[in-house]
Amino acid sequence: SENRVSGNLVTFSRKFQKDVRTDVKLRFRWFNKAIQKIKETKTKVNNFFDGNKGDVNLGIKKNYFLDHFENDSLPLIRGIQIAPYVFNGSNQWCLKGALSKDVTGHERIIFQEVSNAGLSRRVKATILKNVILGDSCNYILPRTDIISLPAALAIVNSKVVNFYFKFYNQTNHVPIGEFKQIPFPEVSEDIQQRLSAIVNNIFSIISTDNSADITSYEAQIDLIVYHLYNLTYDEVLIVDPETTITEEEYNNHE
Repeated sequence: SENRVSGNLVTFSRKFQKDVRTDVKLRFRWFNKAIQKIKETKTKVNNFFDGNKGDVNLGIKKNYFLDHFENDSLPLIRGIQIAPYVFNGSNQWCLKGALSKDVTGHERIIFQEVSNAGLSRRVKATILKNVILGDSCNYILPRTDIISLPAALAIVNSKVVNFYFKFYNQTNHVPIGEFKQIPFPEVSEDIQQRLSAIVNNIFSIISTDNSADITSYEAQIDLIVYHLYNLTYDEVLIVDPETTITEEEYNNHE
């Protein structure tokens, strides 16, 4: 009835008003300065990378999985084994016959496809080669050599990309199609070299201890990436209210 519809609308309106008061994302959905500035970067991930959801369906391709190495098999990777800059090992292999398309010989940026919406960090990526990915992983593969993979990984793992993705996605998944629409800046050769050097230092540290503290290196990356997206210091504080970067340090960064 008309009265019931009217009552439902009132109830929805009150709930929405309450959500707006208590949910920062909703409150700033239409005028979040940091989001608007990030969106001014017109190039997106898919301008530089192809991307897909895994190599094999973990449910359908079980007959190809092994608990030991055999010829023509590669380590099988699940999303839970991926962390920022880290791969936590594999105790399963998969025969390459399971592949409908073989890109395993290429270095790829690999990240979790299943990532709980409540986590503070949703996008967690590393670089791997000669592995087979289950469909609980995503990957992106460079279309050209315009950007180095370590530099791209730094941006993918940055607080800016995580903030942007979390702002729009409230599911427990990182859909590859959605990820490819994230703004992704063009990066000069000099900045690529700086980002790559930091990432290579991270890889060197975690090669002996994958639980090592890399937060200081990630802070260096974030400082560079904030500038790649032309954020002001006030906008940086929206992305990360607890940043250790001071305003003076930020404004003096070259």
